[in-house]
This record gives sequence, C-alpha cells and structure tokens, in this order.
Amino acid sequence: MDLVTDFKQIIKDKINDTFEFLNTIYKNLDQNDSDNKDIIREINKSYILISIWRNNFSDDKNIALIDNILLNYCSLTHAILLKDNKVINFLLRNSIESFLRYVNNEPDTRDLEALFSDLKDRVAISEGKNLISNYSSQLKNIYTNSNFYIHTYIDKIPDIKTLADYLHNDDFNYISVKKTLEKMNKAMICILRIIYIDVFLSLKPNAQAAHYEFIHLDENIKFDDYKKIYISYTQQLIK
Repeated sequence: MDLVTDFKQIIKDKINDTFEFLNTIYKNLDQNDSDNKDIIREINKSYILISIWRNNFSDDKNIALIDNILLNYCSLTHAILLKDNKVINFLLRNSIESFLRYVNNEPDTRDLEALFSDLKDRVAISEGKNLISNYSSQLKNIYTNSNFYIHTYIDKIPDIKTLADYLHNDDFNYISVKKTLEKMNKAMICILRIIYIDVFLSLKPNAQAAHYEFIHLDENIKFDDYKKIYISYTQQLIK
C-alpha cells in the first residue's frame, strides 16, 4: 500500500485545477470568433423557431419532448465551445429521438426505424409524403452518423484524455458541425410546417416570415407548392 502519496491533496488540487480550467475557457472565449458565432447564431435561430411551435403545442401531454429539444440546444452551446464531438453527437441523436417521438405521438417507443418510416403517414397528400420522406432521410442520416460516437466506434474516439486536451482538439471541424446542425434544424422545421400546416397558417405573419428566412429558398418554394395543393384539397373536402 502506498503510504507516501497524498491522494486527498491530489484530489483537492485537481478540483481546483478543474475550476481554474473552466474559468479560463469561458473567460477567454473570443467573442469575435466567427466559427463560434456562426454556430451559436444557428442554435439561437433554431431555438426561437422551435419555441414558437412549443407555444402552440403547450397543451399537449407530450410537450416535455419538445422541451427536451430546447434543453439540448442550451447544452449544445457549451459542447460546441468546448469542441466536444462526443457530447454534440449525443445531443443531436437525442434531439432527433425526441422529435420523432413527439411528431409520431409515440413518447415511449424504442422502435426508431418505425418512427422514421411512419413520419410520412402523418399527412394524407402524396406531395407532402414525398417531402417528409426526404427530410426524414436527412434526419436518419444524421442519427446514424451520431451513433458512431455513441456506440464507441474506435475511429470516432478523439485523442482527448485530459481537460487540457480540449484546448488542442484538432479533430473538431466547425464547418462539418455547422452543416450537420443546419441540416437537422431545417429538416425538423420543414417537417413541422408540413404536418402541422394548419398551425403554421394560423401563426402571425412575422412568425411565418421567420420560418421563410430560416429555410432555404428552394425548400420554401416546395412548401408553397404543397400549401397550394393542401388548401385546394381541404376546400374539396368541405364541398
């Protein structure tokens, strides 16, 4: 038994070092770092839009699933600043699961494959089904890639063993993370405004405009085409 090493003092010193490290990380963040600002701007836009939907779903018994997505956006802010790929991918995966369970009204299921395939069945019009199938495939691709980090694929384990290693994490790719976040967020928003199109059309003009500004022009054109078909379809049902 080692009677020399003072482990109690080592633990105390390490705790102090950890707090000092975290304090340094957040105190020294470059406010003008364009990479950080771009990603955090993306997270904030997505947070606001999901919040709009959350407010319209507030009476839903499964609203905690939407709240979980909002919480994940908050957690993503910290994970991105720390360049923590593993945590980022866990949060992406968890957000997609929460989204699928909410939209499919299956809060407890673990059959994720069915949740992906069932999304298109939430709408009756074939054009809407096709759009949702495309967005669902995008989410599934992100979900699958995130699993490589969650299920410990050797080539996805970063060379990080200490807190100090985070400062020199060369495996972190801002462009890739930003593209993945954008793809996930836009796919979820596009699915929401198709499945819950009546809710979307009831939003105030400024809230609708915020969606159009967030989504790429080509996807907005597809949605407007679908909207025309949907309005015509519902009018036929009334007659």
